[in-house]
Amino acid sequence: MPIESRWSVPVPEVSLPTWLFGSSPSGPLPDRRSFIDTNDPDHRYLTFSDFRLWAKRVGLGLRTAGLRPGDKVLVFSGNNLFYLPVMISVIIAGGVFTGASPSFTSRELKHQLVDSGAALMLAGNAILDVALEAAAQAGMSKEHVYAFDSTPAGLNRAKQAKVAESEHFSWSEPSDPRTATSCLNYSSGSTGVPKGVEITHRAYVAHSEAFYWHRHRDPKFDETRDPGSVLCFTPLYHAMGQANFVFVHPKLGMSVYIMAVYKFENMLKHIQHFGITNFMCVPAIPLSMTKSPLTVREIVCGTAPLAPEVARATEKLFPSGRVLARQGWGMTELTCTGMVWDPTVAQPDESLHSAATREAIVEEGGKLWLRTGGIAYVDKYAPGGKVRLVDRAKELIKAKGFQVAPAELEAVILERNNVADAGVVGVVINEQEVPRAYVVKVGGANITGRDIAQWVEGRLARYKWLKGGVVFIDSIPRLQSGKILRRVLRSRAEQEVGDKVQKLLAAKLA
Repeated sequence: MPIESRWSVPVPEVSLPTWLFGSSPSGPLPDRRSFIDTNDPDHRYLTFSDFRLWAKRVGLGLRTAGLRPGDKVLVFSGNNLFYLPVMISVIIAGGVFTGASPSFTSRELKHQLVDSGAALMLAGNAILDVALEAAAQAGMSKEHVYAFDSTPAGLNRAKQAKVAESEHFSWSEPSDPRTATSCLNYSSGSTGVPKGVEITHRAYVAHSEAFYWHRHRDPKFDETRDPGSVLCFTPLYHAMGQANFVFVHPKLGMSVYIMAVYKFENMLKHIQHFGITNFMCVPAIPLSMTKSPLTVREIVCGTAPLAPEVARATEKLFPSGRVLARQGWGMTELTCTGMVWDPTVAQPDESLHSAATREAIVEEGGKLWLRTGGIAYVDKYAPGGKVRLVDRAKELIKAKGFQVAPAELEAVILERNNVADAGVVGVVINEQEVPRAYVVKVGGANITGRDIAQWVEGRLARYKWLKGGVVFIDSIPRLQSGKILRRVLRSRAEQEVGDKVQKLLAAKLA
């Protein structure tokens, strides 16, 4: 039975840039400081007007460089002040943005280049060598790889246009925002290597409008009050970073402080120094924050489950009732957030992988339903009914908020000599889920767990490393179809590491 939200929010039928900047590409915009570099806040910032101008400059430059409508542009960079206008510039130019983790190896980056069919790549200077290596492996000409960094001058190689030319540059509205793709965000899905999820203009506008609408109906909302500020340390290539720090918060008039590199101690200093009022994070951070004083008035946590006891302990840091630690649930396939406060619904467009789409989408009663892979129960079948998420059925591991597909790790392990079979599951150590590998040797091969771990470390990003350990066993439990019986491996891991997973689930149900 469908559970409807008690509210319905009208969604403008416009492009994402038009929703963000307004219908006039050169009309006046607020001169407030929208984006600020935490390393040099007095000199390195962008007003909302600067944001649009730089997006138009780079967008016009991309068109001059040969970008055609619908072309994919892969941005390979860590967080920096100019990541935000570069992302919007791709969409303004009529292209499709796809972001990749700056921790990717050339092997991982090559997969996304090939899978997305990217026509151009914009890479951070610090990781340009990885970008060029991946481009060569993917058959992309180095002439299609541009470098940029966190300064305006660094965008020169990204074909920035002159101010005078870009002032009057106008982006084109897509013929149908419901079907025109704005972003191709990569998700691990339920199995296999990461897959691109096409997010349409309308999907992002609907998602953003729902948050915008909810904020304005909040009884505590006051248009005369300073809208507040947020600290961005979430990766901007990730849907959570895009949805909140590029679209929603700037539109609400909030100041977004950008951290180039996340360090817990620096994060606390920035919260106090800049008077950060709104906070979005992953579950590991509230656990650490319970020991530190803060100025925050709102906390929203996502990407993985937040244990109730951690949420309550975090709230007790503040005067009674001042702060509520909320939890959001979502998927890349839902643009970002599916439920937070009261749920809204977003519909994904057609996937690049038709087989995976057929497995995920169910048609019933003339409507399309998405299998989320979550395990939940409903305590009220009515508008605004409560859905309680207790676990996920799909195989994904959530390591520090990042999706890790066991099949990807298994494929890498099986490439090593003297490995006959492998199975990977997640284990919880120190309140963090991490990958753990079970490996079958070939014959009496002389290999160690450290050998396997180092093999993975040389080929995959740090958050995919086998920090849960490597265990050698005689055989991997499988069905006759060949599918790994992960529940058997999980049960074994719980006995070996400790039944912490079940304790977390019990806490959620309490």
